[in-house]
Amino acid sequence: MAANTISGLLRRGLAQTFPFLGLDTEEHSQSDMADPVPEEPLELTIHDIISTRDLLLLSFPPELVYIILDFAEYWAQLKSAREVDLQVHVAGVPATGSLGYLVAPSILDHGPEDVRLKVNRVEFTTVSHDQGWCTDPALRDTYRGSTWFEVAILRPSQGAAVNERSSGSSLPGLDTALGYDPVLEVAAPHGGTRWELQRNFCASRDYREHFVSWDSNEGYVSLPADNTGAGDGAGFIACLAAGDRISVIARAMYSAWYNCVRSVQVSVYYGLA
Repeated sequence: MAANTISGLLRRGLAQTFPFLGLDTEEHSQSDMADPVPEEPLELTIHDIISTRDLLLLSFPPELVYIILDFAEYWAQLKSAREVDLQVHVAGVPATGSLGYLVAPSILDHGPEDVRLKVNRVEFTTVSHDQGWCTDPALRDTYRGSTWFEVAILRPSQGAAVNERSSGSSLPGLDTALGYDPVLEVAAPHGGTRWELQRNFCASRDYREHFVSWDSNEGYVSLPADNTGAGDGAGFIACLAAGDRISVIARAMYSAWYNCVRSVQVSVYYGLA
């Protein structure tokens, strides 16, 4: 399965480079898509994409090889995840709760053989729910409640060593233990230092899995979609630099609102630069 699937990915990449080669895409489309393309991304390593690049270089010029790999989305995937049941809620003043739930490893810009890397995509998976009720019927069964997740980019060079401080959540000190420090947060292009990632489905005690994928894009607005609760991540990847760490922060606002988190996963996809 793996060999056929990889072949299918590369054939798709080749098919999408035909315009650069002056070839007829319709003439080649049937044969080039004959092998299966996976519905879910392959978990390729950086060594995998280097080996495939070297193989393609035997037949194609370097500039075309990189186009093929990107069109095929033939990227290395590095995952980080945390699975711990935690509740985030408002405790005192200010009337917001905040908890740095996950801090991913540092962003890379070089790999084995000193190859240059670039981040092409970041995917997030959250499993959570709110307190399961609300007094406003207009909010029920929507994504307009007061519990959500945010993403911040932490840049170690931007601040001194992490100091002990309260996170403002129901579990003081946990942020610092994970390596989170708000002093390290990088300014976002739309203002502030965070991107809204995902809101919880309102007034439901059922754990729901939400998947959010952010590609490299332009723009300066990052707002949640009403029908899915997901933020668009505009400008996020463009802000990432080598050594940065991605932090996912669970949030709640107003008393009686709880963000009940079960797990968070972050997958960073690297291509060859």
